[in-house]
Amino acid sequence: MSYRREPRKLDETWILVADRANAIIYQSMWPDLNFLQELQRFHAEAGVASPEELVSDRKGRFSAYGIPSQSGDRQTSLRRKTATEFALEMIARIEQGRNTNQFGRLMIVAPAQMLGILRDTVSSPLRKTICLTLCKELVDADVREIQEQIQHAVAGKLGLELVGAHASNGKHDSRRFMNH
Repeated sequence: MSYRREPRKLDETWILVADRANAIIYQSMWPDLNFLQELQRFHAEAGVASPEELVSDRKGRFSAYGIPSQSGDRQTSLRRKTATEFALEMIARIEQGRNTNQFGRLMIVAPAQMLGILRDTVSSPLRKTICLTLCKELVDADVREIQEQIQHAVAGKLGLELVGAHASNGKHDSRRFMNH
C-alpha cells in the first residue's frame, strides 16, 4: 500500500493586489507577512479606457415593423472582456512562478468583479495554492495598508491574534501571530 504525500508548501507567499486596470504582485514570508516586496506591476490601458475609446464603431441599430429602432448590445460587456484579458495576463505570470517553485502560497486581493474573474481564470493546480482571497479595492493603497489588511484577514481566518500593539496609538509594532 502506498500513501500519496502532499509536498511541503514553500514559505514564500505571493500576494496579487489587482483591479481591472492595475495590479501588483508582492512577495512575503508565511505566516508573518512582515515585509511586502514588490515583484511586478501590471497596467492595462484598456481597463481605464471608455468603451468609445476602444471601439471605433457605435452600437448597431436595428428595427422591426411596428417596433421602434433599438441599439444593439454585445453579449459580453467590453469592460468584462478587457478585465478577463488582463486577468489572463496576470495569471500567466503567476502560473510561471508556480511552475518554477517561486512561491508556495497565493493570496488574491481585488474588488468583487475582478476577484470573480480571477477565480474563473486560475487553473486547478494554481487554485490549490490560494490560501486567502480578500474582496477589497487596495491597488492604490500604500504597502503598509495592504500589509495590515492581509495580516488581519489571515489572523481572522486562522483564529490567531496579532501581538505587539502600542497602547498609545493602537498601531501594531510587531506583526507576529500568536495562537489563542
